[in-house]
Amino acid sequence: MASISDDDLCSDCRHCEYRPGDDSGCVKDFPGETNPDGYVIRCEWFIGILHPGDNWSLLFNEPNHGNPIN
Repeated sequence: MASISDDDLCSDCRHCEYRPGDDSGCVKDFPGETNPDGYVIRCEWFIGILHPGDNWSLLFNEPNHGNPIN
């Protein structure tokens, strides 16, 4: 678990269970490269989501609206 920002590459990745304002999860254990400010800027495992919010886990701890993340 890690706190990520919407500026992180992770926030738009299918492997991320993104929880804005809370700790988020990554099925690949956050392997990405960060910049000096701590934002993830590059990741070999990155797979972009189709729609903003597809990987958000906000209500009832339900990941990505039923879409598989692996």
